[in-house]
Amino acid sequence: MQGERKLTVYLVNPGMAWTPSIERLERRAVPPWRFVWPLVRRFQRRASPDKAARAPIHLASVSELAEPSGTYYNEDSRPESL
Repeated sequence: MQGERKLTVYLVNPGMAWTPSIERLERRAVPPWRFVWPLVRRFQRRASPDKAARAPIHLASVSELAEPSGTYYNEDSRPESL
């Protein structure tokens, strides 16, 4: 193949973020949460989109990551196994 390119893929979980989509989420959309819905919503409302963006932005801006392609990163930009 001429001009072969190297592709590296990572998976990052940004964590929770209170966004317009999450705000519109209704209890019936997540039946397993029906008994804890008020508690879940309380945590969701406190989740910052700015904080959720930190890990993806950090990982996208690092030129060379120590972990191999296909690594999963948590919301603190730390590698984890799935």
